[in-house]
Amino acid sequence: MARNRANKKAKNKSAKHAGKKPKNLLDPNNAMNLNLAWHFRKLVLAEDSEWSWSNILEINMTNPVFQKLREYETMKLSEVNDKKNHRIPYEDLSKKAQNELERIKLNDIDALHSFHIVGNVRFYCIPFGNIMQLLWYDPYHDNVDKAVCPYHKKGT
Repeated sequence: MARNRANKKAKNKSAKHAGKKPKNLLDPNNAMNLNLAWHFRKLVLAEDSEWSWSNILEINMTNPVFQKLREYETMKLSEVNDKKNHRIPYEDLSKKAQNELERIKLNDIDALHSFHIVGNVRFYCIPFGNIMQLLWYDPYHDNVDKAVCPYHKKGT
C-alpha cells in the first residue's frame, strides 16, 4: 500500500535543542577574545634593512624568538596587551622607521604592534584584529638612533 506523502509533516528537530546554550559564547568578531595568529607574508628579509629578520632567522625552535612566537600564539590579544606588548601609532615610530615604511610602501598603516621578546629585543607586526603580520625584528630598543620606537623613560 502506498503512503500518502501529502499528510506527512516534518519534525521540528531544533525543538530538542531549545534549552541548550552554545559552548563558545565569545563574539567571534571581537579580536581581543581570539588567540593571536601570525602571518609571515610581510616579513622583512632584505639584508639592507636594519630590522631584517635575516639577522636572526636560523630556523631553530630553541631560538628565543620562535619560543616567544609559540608562547604568544596560545594567548588571546587581551592577555598579551600590557606595557611591553602594545600598539604604537604611526606618528610615534622613529623617523627612520616611518621612512622605511614609506620605502616598502606600507606607510598607509595607522599603527604597528610591538611584542617583547627578551631584554631590549622586540618584534613589530602590522595588526589586523588578532592576526599579526610579522614585519621587523628590532634588537635595538634601547638605542635612540636605531630603534623602531625607542623606549622613552618617564620625564625624558
